[in-house]
Amino acid sequence: MKTTVAEFQSQFPRMQKLADEGHTVTIEAEKKTYEFHTSAKAADDPLAEWRKTKGALLGCMKGSFEFSDELVPEEPAIPIEDWGELWQ
Repeated sequence: MKTTVAEFQSQFPRMQKLADEGHTVTIEAEKKTYEFHTSAKAADDPLAEWRKTKGALLGCMKGSFEFSDELVPEEPAIPIEDWGELWQ
């Protein structure tokens, strides 16, 4: 099956089910092609057992992170006064 990155991410449980059934999902993005399929041996995928019991983490941390060479400020981004009971 051929798909895009956006469709692959939004329908990951379906894509994972297809791969588990033995299909290869081909993802095309930015002039590159990726293949998603299950590995033949559990040893090839050290997280296989964990995924069966805990599920996947894909999509759990949406957003972006900017890297910078600047020093991290010594004060928290949210003033301690605004934390309420959390800081105690």
